[in-house]
Amino acid sequence: MDNFQIPETVQCSEEVTITADAWNVGERSQDSVYVLVDSKDLGLVNKKVEVGDIDEFDSGKFALTFTVPKGAVEKTYPLLFSVYNEDDDVFESEFDDEASVFTQILNVKENCASVGSASVTAEFVSGGKAGKEMVVKAEITNTGTKTSEYTVSAEGFGQWASSGTLDFRTFTLNAGETKEVLVTLQVNKDASGENTFNVVVLSGNEIAVTQPVSVSIEAKSSLFSGLTGRIVGGDSDQMFLWAIGLLNVVLIGAIIAVAVRFFRK
Repeated sequence: MDNFQIPETVQCSEEVTITADAWNVGERSQDSVYVLVDSKDLGLVNKKVEVGDIDEFDSGKFALTFTVPKGAVEKTYPLLFSVYNEDDDVFESEFDDEASVFTQILNVKENCASVGSASVTAEFVSGGKAGKEMVVKAEITNTGTKTSEYTVSAEGFGQWASSGTLDFRTFTLNAGETKEVLVTLQVNKDASGENTFNVVVLSGNEIAVTQPVSVSIEAKSSLFSGLTGRIVGGDSDQMFLWAIGLLNVVLIGAIIAVAVRFFRK
C-alpha cells in the first residue's frame, strides 16, 4: 500500500476518512483483496475494509471512514494496515518476502478528554470488625488546571474482604474541586489485624493516582474468650450477656449441688 491520505490532525468525535492505493505487484491477479485495520485505542479492532479484485501490476482503492472516540486522549495513535488475499492470508509479493503490513500515524488533538492529575486522602468511617461491613471515606481532588472526568475503584482487598462498593464511581471535577466517595467493604469472618487496599483513580484511560489505604480489623472472638472482660467481635454486647448468663447458671447449679449434699448428710 502507498499514497496514504491521512488528515494531519483530527479532533475527538470527528469523522475521519483515510484512503490509500493497494498494489498487486505479482504476476497474477488477486481476487477479493481486503485490509484489516487495527488501533485498539481508537476503537478499531480487525476493522475489515474490502478492496476487491486487483489485476497483476495494478492497484485498488482503499478507503476507511470511522469516528474518533469522544473519550480519546490527545496524543499520536499508530494504525496497523494488513493486506489479505482471497485465501485469508496476509499477501506476500512474489518478488518480496515481506508481508503486506503497514503502519501509519494519526494525530488526535482538541475536543478530547484530558488526562487529569488527582490526589486522594482516605479516613475510616465505621465498622472495622470481622464479618461486618467497613466504610472508608475517600476524598478525590482534581489537582490539575482544567476540568477532568474521573473513574474511581477499590482494588487489592481480595484476601480479607469479599466485596467493595462505591457510592460514586464516575464524576467530573473542576480544577481544585474535591469529591467525597464512600467505599463499603464486606470484611471476611476470619480477617484480623492490619490490612490494605487501593483506591485507584482513572482520568480518561490513564491512571491518575493509586492510593494505598491501611485499615485495622478487630478479630471475631469465640463465646468464652471474654468471660473476664469485654468480648471483642461481631455482636459483642449480646455475646457478653450470654456469657454472664451462662456463668450464673453454672454458679446456681454449683450452689444447688452443695445444698443437696449438705441436707443429705
